[in-house]
Amino acid sequence: MFHMANDSNLFRTNDELDVDYIMETFPIVKRKDVKEHGDYRTKLQILAVYDAMQRAKSTGEPYQTLLDPPPADPRVAHPPREET
Repeated sequence: MFHMANDSNLFRTNDELDVDYIMETFPIVKRKDVKEHGDYRTKLQILAVYDAMQRAKSTGEPYQTLLDPPPADPRVAHPPREET
């Protein structure tokens, strides 16, 4: 029996062609992107980020995320729980 813990495992690849193929498995996103933007905008953005991460990996330079706020930014954290 095959079990996948989460969908992010699909994107663990070293090959841009694999990312390209995976993105083609989201036909609804593709259809909506093409209708709204004239191209598969989500795929193009993901491939651009993938390229930037690969460049960082090959050059040893730190990758700078394009996300705003960046992951784990305290501004988007849940407030601390109140002790009862």
